[in-house]
Amino acid sequence: MATPAHLGPAHSPEYKCCGPTLCDNILTSLIQCPGKEDKLKMSKKPGWPPVLPKRDQERREKLRQRLEGDFATTVLRVSKAEALKARAKFSRPYWPPLISSEEKERRRLFRQSLEKRSSPPATPSTSQRWPPEMKTVKVSVPPCASLAVLPPPSAVAKVALKRVPRATAWRRKKRAQEDIKALKQGKATARRRDPRGYPCSLCGKPKRLEFGHSFFRGKAFCATSAGKTVSQWLSDQRRVAAADNVSDVPRTTAWRRKKKQEAISLGLPQKRPKKCTPITCSLCQQPKTKEFGHSRYGGKAFCSSHEGKTVELWLAEQRALAPTL
Repeated sequence: MATPAHLGPAHSPEYKCCGPTLCDNILTSLIQCPGKEDKLKMSKKPGWPPVLPKRDQERREKLRQRLEGDFATTVLRVSKAEALKARAKFSRPYWPPLISSEEKERRRLFRQSLEKRSSPPATPSTSQRWPPEMKTVKVSVPPCASLAVLPPPSAVAKVALKRVPRATAWRRKKRAQEDIKALKQGKATARRRDPRGYPCSLCGKPKRLEFGHSFFRGKAFCATSAGKTVSQWLSDQRRVAAADNVSDVPRTTAWRRKKKQEAISLGLPQKRPKKCTPITCSLCQQPKTKEFGHSRYGGKAFCSSHEGKTVELWLAEQRALAPTL
């Protein structure tokens, strides 16, 4: 009997089967092989998405509420700050009093006494430029505020000559401590000898203050050859220096101007001036310079347009009220 071709050699009478058990296993595996739909059904687990515990859900809810509250608070605070800034942009600045009422009254009486002894000051102008009338006002300064260089009293001069610098006092104290320590240990400490100093060509003594020598602005002094004390010579030199500086220019500024004139006379190249914008006063919107009625003393700023007085009068008041050392 012939076997149909579509049945294959396994169904032919000549084909010998390996056994009923192997064939049954093959057929069972073919029947139980999952398809695409079965795979999709198997991938969908019954507990997905996972359900969080109640404790974690409450914690996440509290965190979300807190973040929303912080964001709302921040937005409200920023909006209030912007509103206050917008309103304060065009408001008049408030300047709180810096001194007590008693101190203010005492200063007012002192200012009146100064104004009585001085010529009547010019009225401050509201123009853009500083009025030249106020720059020439004569103000009588009390003796306690005078900057004149006077010779010191003899007692003060003697104390100044006997005064020991702090570094020297510390060095002597340190040396005494080392000597005491060396005596306790029973051995000597090695140290260098005191500096002799440069000898004077006139008297042969070291050029130090205890031997009657001094130095002031490029000039040397020897008390033995001059016939006067160091304090007298220093007082004379300071008085002469103050008389030469009639324009009241600081010493460093005068030195810098002198060097600049020397460089110009020698034809040396000059530095390019730096272009800088002046600092503007917040009260009168003018540059903070003396030409525009501004000054500073002891960490306090002064504006003549705001205070209603001259710079010279205010400086005299501050120098008189400054504590004396």
